Amino acid sequence: MQSMTGFARTTKSAGNANIVWETRSVNGRNLDLRFRSTIAIDTVEYELRKKAGEVFSRGNITCSLNVTFETGDNHPVINQDYLDWILKLSAGLEKVHGIQKPTIDGLLGLKGVLEYGTPTDETLENDVLKTAIIETYENALQELRSAREHEGNSLKNILSGQVDKIENLVSKARNDPCRSQEAIKERLKTLVESLIVTSDKLDPQRLETEAVLIATKVDVQEELDRLDEHVKAARYLLALDEPVGRRLDFLAQEFNREANTLCSKAHTASLSAAGLSLKTVIDQFREQLQNVE
Repeated sequence: MQSMTGFARTTKSAGNANIVWETRSVNGRNLDLRFRSTIAIDTVEYELRKKAGEVFSRGNITCSLNVTFETGDNHPVINQDYLDWILKLSAGLEKVHGIQKPTIDGLLGLKGVLEYGTPTDETLENDVLKTAIIETYENALQELRSAREHEGNSLKNILSGQVDKIENLVSKARNDPCRSQEAIKERLKTLVESLIVTSDKLDPQRLETEAVLIATKVDVQEELDRLDEHVKAARYLLALDEPVGRRLDFLAQEFNREANTLCSKAHTASLSAAGLSLKTVIDQFREQLQNVE
């Protein structure tokens, strides 16, 4: 089981380039990838998205790439194209407006003339750099997967404990004294007597029909049986080695539906209490599920 939250950071050196990938993942209905990079990655973005889709099925994942370059002696490098443009511009201004020629220290002080450790020929057209970036990205995805699986194991334990609580509450409701044959007969007897007092003109057939309807309304056997089946289904899904978040979320809705019906049919305080406790645990179960892939 994987959680949908996690973080990973991987680094690699390739030539004079230092590559850093950071991946962050949070909850999401589907797989939503966002890329941030200090260099253009348009030519490989499709490949990066495809690789992420092979590892994850859900989650909002932000992938940040930072690439820095080092010159051999770490000295500043002149951006010659930009400097030539500045000189051409200043010559035109001098000719038209008589502005004084720029000084060397003035030119070197302009932003963009000097670049530190960022050679202009280092792009993703460089196959060595491109390969290193993709390899580092793949490592980041695997580390993120490990982080999500680590939290997923904790989530699995929590969810299993909540399923155990649901099973215990269903068993408690099933064994409630108010559901014994004697208790049901006594309640029906009381209700039938109240019907007779209300109207002494009820014929025996009508009386029998009313008794059957009353018995049906207070019978929660079907709801308890379905809850037991949902417990088995939940345990089966929790044991699978694949994304089960959506299926568990649907199952939690079915749990809630049966608990609501149980509460509406409950005719004693003890059965109502069991139903309300069920709803509380099911809500907690659904809340935890929002983080399951």
